[in-house]
Amino acid sequence: MSKTEDAMGHADVIRNAIAILTAEGCYAWKNQTGAYKRFGVFIKYGLQGSSDIIAVLPNGRVAFIEAKVGRDKQKADQKLFATEVKKRGCPYVIVSTADDLKLLRRNARRWGKQSKK
Repeated sequence: MSKTEDAMGHADVIRNAIAILTAEGCYAWKNQTGAYKRFGVFIKYGLQGSSDIIAVLPNGRVAFIEAKVGRDKQKADQKLFATEVKKRGCPYVIVSTADDLKLLRRNARRWGKQSKK
């Protein structure tokens, strides 16, 4: 891990999680969502509530990872997204701490060995 647990910010958690997933043979990236204003009009991009990270596992399954730090909690749209992907058999986890990142490594190994549904 690049920083101690106490000093890890949101970007650090995402960066470390992607590094772990990549080391375990996953193709993982930061999922961009948001909005910006252009010519007086707000333009939204990405799926609202979707996870911070999307990972294609070595077996072809897709996993979703949400990063939360400090007092940050899941919003209603993020909970809905988690429910929908879990219903479809996709792994979804929240990572916040160095211990969560260690667990993510173990889970990535396990998920990558499971057959697709």
